[in-house]
Amino acid sequence: MLRNYRKPLIVASPKGLLRSPAAASALSEMAPGTRFQPIIDIESNPSNPDRLVLCSGKHYYTLAEAVAKNSANVSLVRIEELSPFPRRELEAVLDKYSGAEIVWAQEEPENQGAWCYVRPRIEEALRSIGSDDLVTYRGRKSCATVATGVSSWHKQEVEAIVREALE
Repeated sequence: MLRNYRKPLIVASPKGLLRSPAAASALSEMAPGTRFQPIIDIESNPSNPDRLVLCSGKHYYTLAEAVAKNSANVSLVRIEELSPFPRRELEAVLDKYSGAEIVWAQEEPENQGAWCYVRPRIEEALRSIGSDDLVTYRGRKSCATVATGVSSWHKQEVEAIVREALE
């Protein structure tokens, strides 16, 4: 603001989310007295799910759409801040859903995306609440490229990832 030149704003987000009503926030969520939520535990989640699916970013909306269509007993929790990792908030969520299978779901290949970073942190949070459970990965297999490059194959892979995460 004090410089005599302007810098462009760069939004590193998928274009599909820019105008999506599902990704919009109400003004009341940004009003005085509110704060950033590093983890979002959706209030409509079942209280005693068979599976707790942790995810981040755009993949949440794909999973949420599938959960809405499917009657699976699954809770979705979005980790909005990866660094610094919200350990205390995650511990509270994991404690709330104790007894559920813990799954990390991502659209990126296993050797890319957040999985390698979040796995030890999620497992440490599980140990700190006295659980000996481990977190399971659901996503693409390790690969040198981010996507297949063929839209029909990509769509099939995304459907398989979502199915594996929720079943």
